[in-house]
Amino acid sequence: MLVECPHRPLGIEFAPVATVAGLGYGQAAWQSGSRWPTIAPHWLVNQRHCSLFNYPMLA
Repeated sequence: MLVECPHRPLGIEFAPVATVAGLGYGQAAWQSGSRWPTIAPHWLVNQRHCSLFNYPMLA
């Protein structure tokens, strides 16, 4: 739920994706005992989204 709420303004279709991602990130953090295994993939997802989806649409 904490991961879903900030993504809700992007559209209701992102809420289930954010929820599943949050569960996966939580599992990785819990098993590793660190937040870094969750920060790196989230950063990569954001970078890929910005480079492939946002900027080409603005041009």
